[in-house]
Amino acid sequence: MQHALLIHYIAAGSILVPITLSLVKFGKLTFPLKLLSTYLFLTMVLDIIVIFLARQGINNLFLFHLHTVLEVTAISLIYLQWFSNRRLWKIIIGTFVLLFSVFAVIDVVFIEGVHTFNSYPRGIAAVYFLSLCVALFLQMLSTLNVRQLERSSLFWINTGILIYAPGTLFLFIVSNYTLGNTDDQYWIIHSILNLLLNLSFATAIWINSKI
Repeated sequence: MQHALLIHYIAAGSILVPITLSLVKFGKLTFPLKLLSTYLFLTMVLDIIVIFLARQGINNLFLFHLHTVLEVTAISLIYLQWFSNRRLWKIIIGTFVLLFSVFAVIDVVFIEGVHTFNSYPRGIAAVYFLSLCVALFLQMLSTLNVRQLERSSLFWINTGILIYAPGTLFLFIVSNYTLGNTDDQYWIIHSILNLLLNLSFATAIWINSKI
């Protein structure tokens, strides 16, 4: 239990790396990276509230419902800046975000409830993020406008999400079963994936490229 808690705190604290970099370089960041920085800051605020409520013995799972909608909206806005056919993707992404938000409310009211981990919206979000990653990678391959992938902010953000999304998809789906047990492996795996995601975001902000 102590090891799982330690890993969780390290992973949660790793968000300070991209946030610190964004504060130092915010004025020079591209618009998509400014959006990412704002999302990370809001996520950090929610993480602090989650930890505070947990230490007070108060159910904090309602905040995960809020964060999921925030995450889908923010990542959608970031990816929209990079798709070449902006008009088409604006319709696709806008429609999905609207329908997803409606489903998230339905999930709270009628399905899982506000005080239960929102495994269904999380699972759908993970599949959605995977779809965005694949679509953007295909665009990069077709246009060949990125010659040095390691110097592309887009590449690092896409890679981070491509690791995080499938890795957490199964965890979110089975979370209603694991959260009721003393199963630390769930949180250890999730924390490691979250750490890798934050480091990928930090690399993208440090590079600060247009694509």
